[in-house]
Amino acid sequence: MCLHFPQWGKFEGQEIEQGEKIEIILPAEPSSLAKKLISEREAAQSSQRFIIVPSGAVSHLIGRQGKTIEQLRRQTCAQIKIMSDNKSPEMHSMQSIRIRGQIKEVEVAQQLLEVQIAEWRSKNTV
Repeated sequence: MCLHFPQWGKFEGQEIEQGEKIEIILPAEPSSLAKKLISEREAAQSSQRFIIVPSGAVSHLIGRQGKTIEQLRRQTCAQIKIMSDNKSPEMHSMQSIRIRGQIKEVEVAQQLLEVQIAEWRSKNTV
């Protein structure tokens, strides 16, 4: 789980700089305080976007053994999911990607995905 600190402060005795993100690894059974913190952070300024990409770009976005998409997830702390429920015939050559997280995380994730798609297009232009 990633937390974003919009202001300077302390977390478990560690000083946190403004805008810094930290990753928290929780035990199998998080405490009630940890559960409350998670719930509050998830509710604060959450956002969701869908972007449509060419189906051919999906393997590039995932990367070998999922390394590219995993790196994007870790870098942005956003949830990035490639949707697999394309039932519309006119969308057969396109794929939707859902991005969830705090507003800034979603914006950054979308920008990084767009960079990856542009890279894919430059390699696949005839």
